[in-house]
Order: sequence, then C-alpha cells, then structure tokens
Amino acid sequence: MIRLYYLSKAAEGIGEEDIQEILATSRRNNIVSGVTGLLIVKEGWFAQALEGRREYVDPLYNKICWDARHTETEILSREDGVDSRIFPSWSMGYRNLDLEEPPRVLGDFDLRELLISADPYQLGVFFRAFPEDSLAEAL
Repeated sequence: MIRLYYLSKAAEGIGEEDIQEILATSRRNNIVSGVTGLLIVKEGWFAQALEGRREYVDPLYNKICWDARHTETEILSREDGVDSRIFPSWSMGYRNLDLEEPPRVLGDFDLRELLISADPYQLGVFFRAFPEDSLAEAL
C-alpha cells in the first residue's frame, strides 16, 4: 500500500458546490477501489492524503493532475510499503478550513507554506490532527 500527499491550487471560480461534487464522485469511486484519505481546503489550496494500492492511487493522482479544477499540483510525499492507514474508514474525509476552525493545535497558518517544506513525518502529524472520529463523512 502507498500513501501520497499532494498540494494543488484550486482553479479560478472553484467553490464549495464544486468541491462537494468532487467529493461525491471521489467517494463513490474510492469505495470501489479501496482508496481512503482526507481532503483539506484552505484559502484556495487543496491538501490531500490518498492511501491505497499503488495500482489505484497512482492513476488517481494522474487524473487529478489533468483535472482542470486543479492547478500547480505537486506531490509533497509518497510513502511505499505503508502497513496501516491513517483514514481506514473514510472513502474521502473533508475539512474546509475557510468555513470552520482548524484543530486548536494548528493555530492560524498558511496551508501551502506549512506543507511545502514538511517532511513525510510532519505531513503525517498534520493530517492526523484531523481524527476520523471528530468528523462526519456525508455519503
């Protein structure tokens, strides 16, 4: 199994309705392929963790790179040989930090600046700040 963290900028005009459409499609597809993860949105940036089998995660990331709703897509980290998932029960969790407070431990931060220089361990700590049991995943 692999875990891939990436960052991308939302294309001009992408709003909450568009994101909800992306989530609905992602959740349907991810249930079938066994991909799990979390999408975080803040100030026009997407940060996402994707977990699953290489043969599903790699094509999914390539599809995201070609999706016109994303720009400046960049892999932050890719971990091969992952034994356990951070998000085992989420086909795709979601947090919009423009609409809600981030976990208190994170304080106020610039998403891109925080993650662009993070190492794999720091990325894991960041994404783990959003525990599954604290969020509802609408299906």
